[in-house]
Amino acid sequence: MEKTDDIQSCQVEPEEDIPKSSPFDFVMKQFQGKKSSPGKREEQPSAIKKFFKGFDFGKSEGKNGRETEETEINNSGANDQSEKQDLSVEDGLSHHISEAESPSGEQRFNQFMQKLGKKPNSKNLDLTNCELSAADVTELASLLPFLPELEEINLSWNGCVGGTLKALTVHLQHVNLLKVLRLNNCRLTAEDVTSLVLSMSADPLEDDIQSCQVEPEEDIPKSSPFDFVMKQFQGKKSSPGKREEQPSAIKKFFRGFDFGKSEGKNGRETEETEINNSGANDQSEKQDLSVEDGLSHHISEAESPSGEQRFNQFMQKLGKKPNSKNLDLTNCELSAADVTELASLLPFLPELEEINLSWNGCVGGTLKALTVHLQHVNLLKVLRLNNCRLTAEDVTSLGEAFEIVPQLEELDLSWNSNIGGKLSLLTKKLQKGCKIKLLKITDCNLTAKDGESLAEILNVIPNLEVLDLSINKHIGCSMKVLAQDLKNVPGLKELNLHMCGLKQDSLQGLDTAFQHLAELRKLDISCNKEIGGGFKDSTAHLASLKNLEVLDLHQCCVTEEDMTVLAQVIPLLSSLQELNLSSNKNVGVSSHPLLGRLRFLPKLKSVSISNCGLREESFSSLAEAALHLPELEILDLSWNKCVGGNLKLLWGALKLATEIQVLRLSSCNLVAEDLALLTLLRQDGHLARLQKLDLSYNNNISDEGWVVFCQGLAVFKELAELDVSLRPSSCRACGTWFGALLAALTKLPALAELGMQRWVLSEAQRKRLESFNQDNKRNIRFDC
Repeated sequence: MEKTDDIQSCQVEPEEDIPKSSPFDFVMKQFQGKKSSPGKREEQPSAIKKFFKGFDFGKSEGKNGRETEETEINNSGANDQSEKQDLSVEDGLSHHISEAESPSGEQRFNQFMQKLGKKPNSKNLDLTNCELSAADVTELASLLPFLPELEEINLSWNGCVGGTLKALTVHLQHVNLLKVLRLNNCRLTAEDVTSLVLSMSADPLEDDIQSCQVEPEEDIPKSSPFDFVMKQFQGKKSSPGKREEQPSAIKKFFRGFDFGKSEGKNGRETEETEINNSGANDQSEKQDLSVEDGLSHHISEAESPSGEQRFNQFMQKLGKKPNSKNLDLTNCELSAADVTELASLLPFLPELEEINLSWNGCVGGTLKALTVHLQHVNLLKVLRLNNCRLTAEDVTSLGEAFEIVPQLEELDLSWNSNIGGKLSLLTKKLQKGCKIKLLKITDCNLTAKDGESLAEILNVIPNLEVLDLSINKHIGCSMKVLAQDLKNVPGLKELNLHMCGLKQDSLQGLDTAFQHLAELRKLDISCNKEIGGGFKDSTAHLASLKNLEVLDLHQCCVTEEDMTVLAQVIPLLSSLQELNLSSNKNVGVSSHPLLGRLRFLPKLKSVSISNCGLREESFSSLAEAALHLPELEILDLSWNKCVGGNLKLLWGALKLATEIQVLRLSSCNLVAEDLALLTLLRQDGHLARLQKLDLSYNNNISDEGWVVFCQGLAVFKELAELDVSLRPSSCRACGTWFGALLAALTKLPALAELGMQRWVLSEAQRKRLESFNQDNKRNIRFDC
């Protein structure tokens, strides 16, 4: 018997008694509520009826509408027993899929259902009226790979499903046994409908749409966006040839299908006509569908290449080159939608090892959409989320993700101020044996409580090599507790505590920890002014750091008593390569010859003594020690006035320092003779590798001195940066040396930046400077 006959033979109540609903509800009631009839029809229901049993995308209105839907849902199970027999073969295979899934996936599904107050059911997922949020839909999508036996999904009466359905549909290939999908009153958008259409079709939808005959616009009744697409399938006139005999799967699948609400009387009449016409070829379609059902398992295979294509398109949209191992999206202005789309692409990136989403503020509040998919990239080693405006929820979801990224080695959460006070949400999820080697939490407004939380987890991250807690001014109060647990990370190589509000007792606690940190390479405790005066009682174990290469003590308010102790300890650090004592006034005035004893550190490559109040005596001691530093590359003497007129004391050291690349002499009261000395050194073959020269804020140099310097400047062939700016409080007109400077620039191929702030240029000079790059095919940045 034809379906048309079935529909016409049904007893239809008067129109005023029928609850308002979409036309598709009418068709579904014929299948769901139809009395059983004898014979083969009941034993072998059609494929389309089995698939759409209880399927409804419409919106029933009012109390009667809700009751009608409930009746339909109850009636939809009438033939479940016969369907189970038909699916016995498929059920026999499905358990192999579930065995291949991670046990954690099943546990996560159970937790998800319990959170919603529902009993887990791997075949029937009923979340009707559960007040699902967008995040819940995203989480549910990530669980579909663990539900291979799923046959029914009901998300009805959850308004937040609208606008987020794409996150779900991209994973429907994991539930290819799905027969029933209910999305009543979900506020679906046109994008939702499109994503659902694409997920159900293995053929390109565009081909089907383009081949359809579209009626004139004035004949189309007002309806939802999906009606337009569906009418191309529903109302298409029959055409001769093979296409009519073998309609595409997508057209057969959605014939008579409606997600929207048509308005007006004409709209209802048109829809009812379409529904009646849609049953004409059902018998022939049954045979066609039997073949297509047999091929349905190939759909998932077709998804893989499309996943790769989608990833390539996503990266191209952001102006990035696709890389399946290193995903660098730093400062790409990602939106929340981009993060959700990226999350859906992770299943197609099994080799991914690095993710960098730093400097994308919109990542904050959306990280859960990403972390629930991290099980697909279990080779992930590096995760950087600097300045992403992370929230407490993001921190929690990140902590929950630790167990599914067992290979994670580097985690950088720097410059996320909202982490402060909430670090325990992250640390309490860390499990013993975690492989993290680098942990950076710079400028995150950490509290003393966060310091204690961090101390508690040091015993579960024994492989930690880099710990950076810089610019967290309130963590110093808990540093004594944290220092006590540093013994649990004996392989620590870098400890950054710059501007952490350390006090003298903090320094004492650190000194005790040093005896357990034999591998430490870098120690930065700079800009902690309150530790000044504490070195005299806290350096007993500092000398035991035989592998220490970098020591930064700048701006620590070091006292003369501290200098007495440091003068004994620092020369014992035989591996030391970088020493920064800048902005400690007592370094220069101390009677204890720390600078003179630097000769015992032949591996020193960088010495920074800026603004240390050097006197001629201490400067002379430094110059003598520099004779024994053959590997010196960086020397910073800025803001020490005694250097001016005495640069000749460094003559011998600068001749021997064949590796020196950076020389900073800012605000040193230099005179013309000092500049002439530098030029002469270079002409004699010294300073051959000099790349950066800072001569700024030396206002005492005469115009004649600048002329001599600029005439000899061309010999500095590797010079890349030069700064001759004046002090902020002064200005001077460029003299005759300006022409010599431009002439020299043409002979400095490596120069990229020239600082000339507060030098007043004439109109002619400014034009020559502005046209210099174009005339000489250069790209020098002039900072004037």
